[in-house]
Amino acid sequence: MNRQEHRPPAAAILIVPLIVAVVLTLFAWPSAFVAASSGAKVLTSSAGSPAVAQLLTHAAAEQDAEVEDVVTTTPAASGLGSSVLPLVLAGIVTGVLAALAGSRGT
Repeated sequence: MNRQEHRPPAAAILIVPLIVAVVLTLFAWPSAFVAASSGAKVLTSSAGSPAVAQLLTHAAAEQDAEVEDVVTTTPAASGLGSSVLPLVLAGIVTGVLAALAGSRGT
């Protein structure tokens, strides 16, 4: 009896970390632009992404828009957001290595 092993294609191994990266990017954009009668207002969340909140704060200051930080964070808590990209990249590298090792056969 000839037994064949089922191996997922390399694309399936690589697509999962990419989907995770896209979802994290979409939900980590912590900002809103509000048009009020008093003028433009930018709502940011430094707890979601301190870098994006800082960028939007500087951009709003140039346009004389009011900025409100809705959810603040401490500098010590910002490490989690900056660790997401290396984790996603490590997942992609692991997927590539697993795909290469699986394609050679054992």
